Amino acid sequence: MVAYENDEELLELFLEMILESNGSANETPADILAYIYICNHELVLSRLKNQYKNDYLAELLEFGFHNSTHGEENLVQNYELLKAEVDSLLRK
Repeated sequence: MVAYENDEELLELFLEMILESNGSANETPADILAYIYICNHELVLSRLKNQYKNDYLAELLEFGFHNSTHGEENLVQNYELLKAEVDSLLRK
């Protein structure tokens, strides 16, 4: 729903859940965050650059994004832009 409906509240609840379970070895949150990012990168970036500015979330997004796109870079619309935006979150 977040990916296509622009549900800001649901995204924020998801980010809160991720932060509460920080340290989990489960890769599913990273994959879901990456999927949402690929579909609605502006919404995710707005949260990760502002009220959810957090190294853990940025690293989780990077991990999930690279997992989700590995070997399928040519299938992801705007891949280079999306990758550059993820990389910019990690640079300070």
